[in-house]
Amino acid sequence: MYESHAEKEKFTAVFSAAFKNVDILCGEIRQIIGTCGLSGHLFSLQLIIREAVNNAIVHGSGSDPAKTIKVTFQVGKNEISASVQDQGTGFDWRSQLEKVANPLDPSGRGMELLRTYAKEVVFNKKGNRVALKVDINHHIIKS
Repeated sequence: MYESHAEKEKFTAVFSAAFKNVDILCGEIRQIIGTCGLSGHLFSLQLIIREAVNNAIVHGSGSDPAKTIKVTFQVGKNEISASVQDQGTGFDWRSQLEKVANPLDPSGRGMELLRTYAKEVVFNKKGNRVALKVDINHHIIKS
C-alpha cells in the first residue's frame, strides 16, 4: 500500500512498512525538489529521509508491512521540513543524541547522519516521530 498527495511544495505519503516504498517516496521527493529548483539539496534530503524511513520500517514497525508510516514534506522560503512517523512504541532518543558512531560498525550511524545533514532534528516524546529541517542556504552540492 502506498498513497500520496502533493500540492506544489507540500507532500504527504502514507505507506506500508516495506522497503519497496522507500524508492517510490524518494522518487516523488526528487520531483518536488527538481520542480522547486533545489536539486543541490537532493543528496542530503534523500539521505536523511531514507535513514529516518528505514529506521521507521526496521525499528518502529518491526518490518511488518501491516503497519504504516507517514511522511510529510514541505518546501518553505528558507527551509525544507520533513517528518517521519511510524506506529511503533518509540525509542529513547535522548540516550542517542550525542552518540558518535564507530565507523567499523555495520549500523548505528543514523543519528549522526541526521545531525550532520539537518539543521534541526526533533523527536516527539514517545520517540516514534522525527521532524527534520534543512536550511535551503546550506548543504548545497553543486553539479
